[in-house]
Amino acid sequence: MINCAIDLMPPSMTADTDTGPLFFAYNGALMAERFILLVCILLLSVPVLGQRVYHKIEPAKGDENFKFDINEVPVSRNILEIGGSFTGRATRDLNFAPNIVFSPDGEKAFVSAPGSDRILVFQPRTGQILDSLQVPANPTELVLSPDKSQIAVVSMRAKENLPKPGQSLEFAGVGALSLIDVETLQVRTAELTDVVFSVGNNPVFSGDGSTVFVASSRTDQLLRIDVETLQEITPRMDLPEGTRPSSITMAPDYSFMTLVLVGSSNLDRVLFPDSIRVIDPNTFTELYTIVPDTGPGREESLIHDFTVANRIAISPDGKYGMLADQQASSLSGAPELTSDRAWLIDFEQRKVIKVYSVGGIAGGTYWVPDGRFVVIAALEVTFIDPSADTSSRFQPLRSDYRPYSKPVFSHNGRFMYLASPSQDSILVFRLGTGEITHPVTVGGEVERGEDTVISSAPMTLAMIPEDSSTLLSLNYNANTIELLRPTERQFISRMLSSSEFFTGVAITNLSDSEAEVIVSGYSNGGVLFVDDEETEDVVEFVNPITLTIPPGAQVA
Repeated sequence: MINCAIDLMPPSMTADTDTGPLFFAYNGALMAERFILLVCILLLSVPVLGQRVYHKIEPAKGDENFKFDINEVPVSRNILEIGGSFTGRATRDLNFAPNIVFSPDGEKAFVSAPGSDRILVFQPRTGQILDSLQVPANPTELVLSPDKSQIAVVSMRAKENLPKPGQSLEFAGVGALSLIDVETLQVRTAELTDVVFSVGNNPVFSGDGSTVFVASSRTDQLLRIDVETLQEITPRMDLPEGTRPSSITMAPDYSFMTLVLVGSSNLDRVLFPDSIRVIDPNTFTELYTIVPDTGPGREESLIHDFTVANRIAISPDGKYGMLADQQASSLSGAPELTSDRAWLIDFEQRKVIKVYSVGGIAGGTYWVPDGRFVVIAALEVTFIDPSADTSSRFQPLRSDYRPYSKPVFSHNGRFMYLASPSQDSILVFRLGTGEITHPVTVGGEVERGEDTVISSAPMTLAMIPEDSSTLLSLNYNANTIELLRPTERQFISRMLSSSEFFTGVAITNLSDSEAEVIVSGYSNGGVLFVDDEETEDVVEFVNPITLTIPPGAQVA
């Protein structure tokens, strides 16, 4: 008895559809059984959306120095194994996964390679590499200007800012901000002094695109750069020493921006709590500060602990914001098994109005198209509806997410895609029901030295604007980007075969274009059948089988 999964790739299909122009007929060898068999299989044939890798971008093949990693510490296979409850000590994965941005027409994609001082430009539908732009050392997150004509990126110059062995703890205090013309790919750079950027210091544009804002974490300041002249606009906004300004989030209407202060372990946590500054970008003045109320006495066990991975997400109407913290997990020997918190901010009331429990090592917070926030933690995903005051926590079997794991949403708002770095797979969440439809395999094992094999670590996902035909997966350890094409998957239960009775599948392509069908056979336990390696002269299974069906043709 075989369970059959069929991946269909009809040419007219996108990730937002549920059906395609293919017709199935299920045939029994005995006429008396045919009608009953047909009805049963149709009821058991469950369609779900799938994705399939059709191209891999491998920049390191042409440039062996191309890499996303800065610190030479790859994403581990499992956080539980290296620093969680199995060892009794907490750990933090500090690897930063860069984001991918697109030109307005979707013909160019840009991604930074922090370990290689480059910005890779490629065609996102074909994977063709268009250019590799040189920028100052360790470029981080990219941001597109409001008119979508320029991209801003900050360069950390990490090695230059590290204290030298045997020297004082003084730092060089250098960094850079580069602007890339989306059309011509021309790069302009402003060299900055008296700054030290971290991976959390992302740039943002003003509403008119004339100014770029970025915080300098080590010097506790907020900077402005004039886009036309690439000169710094002075004075800087000075913040209390040691408060370590991190990420900036601009309101959708550009009327205000938030700045997260993650604080320093050298400061008294009660006297100098982590906080959120709300700033008017037009006047460059602070509007107000939000310090979450942690209860009477503000005992240290209740103090919030924001990190560079905790970034505020703001609702499209600018009313609500949400930010997670890692206080509970930072104090735990099993951080991924604790419950951290997410703080719901009402910007009209200028305060935190609700605290929600989320998974341990809570990282990024994102706005979901269906009107909710989602918080990504190590082993859990939490959806929070600020209007209904409800939350739902999920623990997918394939998880092990990192603080910088970035999800992506289908353009019709029905699906969320989220990658599991240690298990080389992408989970597809059906947002309306909370159902996790299926995993999609990406990446693959990567060899690092002798006897060391690690996962490819998919961390960042992206989708071309207004086009669901291609999903992109940035594989951090492998230094690759994979392009995935939407499919529809049909599961057909109980394919029977005996001396007296058998069942089969006939597939007809009713479209005007060639279709590709991938057929996989599984056991009752969901295990993919494989060929027996010990019988080299006998092929027991070819699994999966790829079928190419011309227009109007049929295969069985």
